[in-house]
Amino acid sequence: MSEFNKRWLAEAVRRDRADTRDEAAEKHARSLAGDAEQRILAWAAVIAARDGLDERLQRWRQGAFWALLGLLAVALLSGFSAALAVLGDSQAPVNVIWALGSLLGINLLLLLTWLLSFSVNAQGGSLGRLWYVITVAIQKRLHDNSGAAAITQAFNVLTSQAGLSRWWLSLVSHLSWLCIMLGIVAGLMLALALRSYVFVWETTILPTSVFVALVESLGVLPGLLGFATPSADAIVSSGSAAASALAEQDDTARRAWASWLSGCVLVYGILPRLCLSVWCWLRLGLGLRKIRLQPNALAWVALASRLAPDSEQAGVTDPAPAAVPAFRRRAGKARSGDGRLLVGLEIASDLPWPPAGLADRVQTHLVDSRQQREYVLEQLSLDPPQKLLLACAAAQSPDRGSLHWLADAASQTAAVAVWLMGAERAGAERLAIWRQSLLDMGIAESAIYDVNEQALAWLGETS
Repeated sequence: MSEFNKRWLAEAVRRDRADTRDEAAEKHARSLAGDAEQRILAWAAVIAARDGLDERLQRWRQGAFWALLGLLAVALLSGFSAALAVLGDSQAPVNVIWALGSLLGINLLLLLTWLLSFSVNAQGGSLGRLWYVITVAIQKRLHDNSGAAAITQAFNVLTSQAGLSRWWLSLVSHLSWLCIMLGIVAGLMLALALRSYVFVWETTILPTSVFVALVESLGVLPGLLGFATPSADAIVSSGSAAASALAEQDDTARRAWASWLSGCVLVYGILPRLCLSVWCWLRLGLGLRKIRLQPNALAWVALASRLAPDSEQAGVTDPAPAAVPAFRRRAGKARSGDGRLLVGLEIASDLPWPPAGLADRVQTHLVDSRQQREYVLEQLSLDPPQKLLLACAAAQSPDRGSLHWLADAASQTAAVAVWLMGAERAGAERLAIWRQSLLDMGIAESAIYDVNEQALAWLGETS
């Protein structure tokens, strides 16, 4: 499995698990050497193999591949049909300028639109979006489950964060147009090989010199590749309105016009799309190799903390910060119920939860994700408990987000205390930072506990 696919799978596992803890996978990841990202990848590999998410990702990729092949096949047939339709059945003369505009016009217009999309910071790639819609529809049709949705969302998130959405959309779009132009050339070759066409140009107001200059200018680049351009006399004679003259157009002029038309389609239709496809492929390939998970990001920080080896959680390799920002607790609400609530904030998996020795009627919540933080704050606001004990992992450094949330939670009730769980494994410097941060927040010294029995006794005693 490629490095990108490993990270894609990890993001899909995170979304599919919806922040549900898995002790076996976390224990396995903690036992491995490597940085935080490598442990996350190991955690995801265990869960994906057990739940079959890796197989679903493989089926997703296969479905996307077949959708792309189908789109390219349709593009090839569309180009082939367009060429036959433009040339007709050889019963009527072919207006070469009109035919060239019909075969290249939409392609060049959309190519110009794609180039302009860079100036307005748009992603472009309309056919790429069509392929994506088809791919998602196939996944919903064949694999109607949350895993497929998580895989799709993970792909979008990773490529979008790395700025690669433009390049995979553009790659599919350029490949599709390349197949259309290849189909056009195939249709031209077949029609020109089996039928005899008369080539003309027509105008009402423009002089002949305009068409001579236009044909010769467009024929310069194809001429470098060996394609012929009609002579000036042949161009002038092809503009004659005399039916007898047109019917007697010599074979040399017809071959020259056929070569010119085919060369223009190749140079102005196929080569730009081919070069841009290669360019987008290279940009996409280089970008995928650089994609990395961000363990310090909000989506991963809680998991990365749980996957850290015990030595890091105890503060051996994670030095305590010199200072942390202060957050003030607001005055607690006068109204409170009769409940007692214990809330654990990002408690490491090696600490017992819920802790033993809880008094009767004590409710517990474990907060790891952003959604869980918001939910607990909402519940505290709606129904403040009589007593609230906030438990924190003392071995982890207090950060801005944790302190801000603790201040908000402590503001919801008058009787609040903080329990520094696992204080015996945290260094003295880290405990001092925790205490000072909590004191600055407005938590009383007597309401900060680092002894388990004292914290649980405070929560259970009758006021």
